[in-house]
Parts: sequence; C-alpha cells; structure tokens
Amino acid sequence: MKIDFAMLTTKEVLRLRLLTYIEDQQGHFNLTDFATSAEISYSRAYHSLLNLRTELQQLDAATTLTKDALETTVTLDEYRHWLYQHSLPSVSYTHLRAHETRRPLVC
Repeated sequence: MKIDFAMLTTKEVLRLRLLTYIEDQQGHFNLTDFATSAEISYSRAYHSLLNLRTELQQLDAATTLTKDALETTVTLDEYRHWLYQHSLPSVSYTHLRAHETRRPLVC
C-alpha cells in the first residue's frame, strides 16, 4: 500500500518508522539503538513507542509492546492503512459545498 507521507504528521511518520524497525528486528529490538539510528532522543523514541502501543492496542487488544519486545497480530500494512485513515482530516459537507459554488451558502 502506498502512503502519501504528506498526509501524516512527523510524529505519525516516526511511529511508522519505529514499527518498521521493530519488524526488521523480528519483534525483539533495542529502543536506544532505534533512537540512535533515527537521530532522536531516547525520550522522544520512548514517547513514540507509548503512542504506537496505544494505537496497536486499538487494532488488537492483546498487543504487548515494551521497550524491547512487540507481540501483536497487527501487520505493518494494517497499521499503515489504519494510520492513513485516521490522519485524513474531517471536512464538513457545507465546507465541501462551499468549494463547488460561488454563491454564499445559507444554512
């Protein structure tokens, strides 16, 4: 699945990078090594891990993610798809209609 990274925040991209790193390490990883390779502080990496865990648990309640191991049934593609769906901004119908007409909308 192709993701338009322009639609994702820098924090979302970092969580995606973290999950990719974890999968590359077959689920057993070193968070310090990730922080070093991503050129970020350990604190930022840890907060990304906490947010990633919360999101993965929304997809699979049995997910466990610690600072050195991940166990989940969620695939990287499933997470990417979920992340992309949740990153799309919601726009009201009235807002969309405003782009279709030059007349003022009366609600």
